[in-house]
Amino acid sequence: DGTARIWTAENANCNLVLRGKDHPVITAAFSSDSSLVITGSSEGNAKIWTVGTGDCLQTLLHRGRVSCVTFSPDDEMVITVSSDLVAKLWRTSDGTCLHELSGHDDVVTSASFSRDGRFVLTSSEDHTARIWSTGTGALDKTLRGHTDWVSSATFSADGSLVLTASHDQSARLWSCETGECRQAFLGHGGPVTLAVLASAADLVLTAGKDGTARIWDAATGSCRHVLSSSTTFSPSIPVPTPSRSPYSWSSSPSTVPTSTPAPAPTYPSALPSFSKEPCHPRPRRRDRDNDRDRGNCDTDIVTGAFSPDGSTVLTAAQDGSARLWSTVTGDCRTHLRGHAARISTAAFSSDGELLLTASHDRSARVWSAETGTCLLNLAGHASKVMSAQFSI
Repeated sequence: DGTARIWTAENANCNLVLRGKDHPVITAAFSSDSSLVITGSSEGNAKIWTVGTGDCLQTLLHRGRVSCVTFSPDDEMVITVSSDLVAKLWRTSDGTCLHELSGHDDVVTSASFSRDGRFVLTSSEDHTARIWSTGTGALDKTLRGHTDWVSSATFSADGSLVLTASHDQSARLWSCETGECRQAFLGHGGPVTLAVLASAADLVLTAGKDGTARIWDAATGSCRHVLSSSTTFSPSIPVPTPSRSPYSWSSSPSTVPTSTPAPAPTYPSALPSFSKEPCHPRPRRRDRDNDRDRGNCDTDIVTGAFSPDGSTVLTAAQDGSARLWSTVTGDCRTHLRGHAARISTAAFSSDGELLLTASHDRSARVWSAETGTCLLNLAGHASKVMSAQFSI
């Protein structure tokens, strides 16, 4: 519906409506101090807004739809990615483009900063992920090995590793220092659309278009649990009470923006041999565009996240259902029912007490992580809610 909205998580009040033109807003993110929001739109621009007044401070231009936006850890920079095949690094204060990260041969699918802000990681449909210097904009490493487009890439918390997910039915763990592939996670029967590292970097969560998510041992590459979206809730399994937030706010974060349209593990020094033949035929461009919007079937798991302590995984499916799982046993702890269409975002609050989902049914919801009860229904968008995030 062309808007992003900021909500109070305690009472579902909509504090601000950030309205550009009528083009769908695809993504949105808070700055680390929650004073700013950046949005990306299909119009081909990103906008930086102040949370206090809702004023648009900067407009950042691309030549294609902007699908990913995020602030650097110190909020001094933002990174934007677009279907124009480039990512751009901008200065937050005045909207100056510091560096254009060009070199990918196809659409850039994701971008993120390392925790120290020295590097940016991008992934692309050209089968690669790339690491760039934020200081110079120079290419530092190209991570090659996937045989189909890379749908996501993320740094580990300490910045030493990169995890990628690909439509070649695999996820891979890479050394940032050498660019070598340390581990491959093989077993999905369809494209892998999501790969997430637990905060301790000991576990990996993947989700694929085969109707499953999987929990892996990051060091060995072995699959610990296969999580199926058709699994039923096991009420006999106790749900532990999450730890309280170490931050100064009350038990729930104060605002939510929505947008619409253990010891460190050791890794082997070399990757075990496996077939490099593509397992999944590369879709035609039209099929890939449709695939992004619709998914393959109602049982596809489209997004997921680890709890802050790594004990629980949250997954969400094409059919609008979400589930909580034990990372120890692989059992389904809670089934979250309420959304009527695909869930585009599923996330934990930083203290692990709350869950946030956003859906194509035009709503976002806040849930209790302990009981699975829906606490708030954030309704007001006139179209699909494409992303949602807790303030930090």
